[in-house]
Amino acid sequence: MSILPFIIAIIVLVLIGLVVTIKIGINPTESKVRGFKQRSRNLLIIYGIITIALVIALSVFLYNNL
Repeated sequence: MSILPFIIAIIVLVLIGLVVTIKIGINPTESKVRGFKQRSRNLLIIYGIITIALVIALSVFLYNNL
């Protein structure tokens, strides 16, 4: 089985994440004013969780195909 679908899924998720991040950054709807540092930390946490989930999925995928 090819790893190509997994790579395509990663690219699609990253593009969706970037588009949503840019959209939120351009038109924020926050009731509380947050600094750049706080927003950046929150985004890094979100992208970190997505990255960990993708690494776990890749590990399971490769383990099942060996």
